[in-house]
Amino acid sequence: KLQFLYFIGLRGSSLLISVMFKSVALICLFAAAAQAYINPRPPFTDRPKFARWLVHESNWTILATSSLRYNSVAYPNLLAVSDGTSYSDCSGKVYVYFTELDTIWNDVQARNNVTFGFYEVGENDMYCMPGATFDPEDPNCAKVHMVGSLDIISNVTAGPIPEKYLFWRHPAMAHWPKDHHWLTATLTVQKVDILDFYGNVHDVPVQEYWDATC
Repeated sequence: KLQFLYFIGLRGSSLLISVMFKSVALICLFAAAAQAYINPRPPFTDRPKFARWLVHESNWTILATSSLRYNSVAYPNLLAVSDGTSYSDCSGKVYVYFTELDTIWNDVQARNNVTFGFYEVGENDMYCMPGATFDPEDPNCAKVHMVGSLDIISNVTAGPIPEKYLFWRHPAMAHWPKDHHWLTATLTVQKVDILDFYGNVHDVPVQEYWDATC
């Protein structure tokens, strides 16, 4: 958004300059957003592909468990996430890494049915920046939810599994305290839905999600 208006003589000329600067600013904004993506943003009409794309683009996710501390109400946790072994490995399979000290561990031991939320919100996401046109709550700022069972696949702190699936994307993990008893988990997907345009939330058949590519 243009912050400065330069008057350079005739009124008509100054107006032309302001419009030109606004256009350049918008072009730069959209270019920055495009460069921020790993893969091109799919059309909203291809919902299985869009869901796969958003999961792969995400560095973080919100994991909701049934809280033991608060009488089984939904309890959100922000976790770093990965869906493969590299930026070119768009597997769609979600991997997370958390400690046994976290409330997640107690919750999933009692009930491992969880919901993951993936959100397009980011500093360069053009549909998600609060402003006169768009907002994080706007349906154009896409949201994907995945429901299923959270399954522990490794209880080895900084072991080969988290190193393979998570550390390449989140290198700080390798230096987290070793005495915190870290766990690696993945989601067995049962339901997927998406909101990426005006209207209702749409279900994405699980097989169509797996069949899609980024």
